[in-house]
Amino acid sequence: MPGIAESDEEPVARLRRWLWALFDAKRAKALDDPELFATYEVLVSEQADVVADHLDELVGQLERIVADGAVVGTFAAANPRRTARALFHALSRFHHPAYAAAWAAPGAVEDFEAVVDLVLDGLVRPA
Repeated sequence: MPGIAESDEEPVARLRRWLWALFDAKRAKALDDPELFATYEVLVSEQADVVADHLDELVGQLERIVADGAVVGTFAAANPRRTARALFHALSRFHHPAYAAAWAAPGAVEDFEAVVDLVLDGLVRPA
C-alpha cells in the first residue's frame, strides 16, 4: 500500500484504493490460510512494539493521502494526522484481526463498501 499512498492518483480514488488494498490483504491472509493467520495472531500479540510501528506506518500512509487531498481542496481535513487516525479506527472492523471471522460472512464486502462511502461522503468537500 505504500505505492498507493505516494501515487499521483486523485485523492478520493487513491484513498478508496488504499482502503480496499488493506481490506483485501487482511481478508486474504485470514481466509486463505486460517491456521497460518492464527499463528500470525499469536506472534503479533507477543510483539507490541512491532505492531505499533506497523500501525503508525499505515496511519502515516493515510495521512499522506489526506494531506494531499486537503492541499488541493478535495478533503475537509484541518488536521490530516488526526483525520487519518480516525479513518483507520473507523474501518477497524475490516482490518483488525479480531474481526477476521466476519470477513467471510455474507454481506461483508457490501458492508465495507457502505462504510467507505459514508466516510468519504463526510470527508470530501462539497463542490
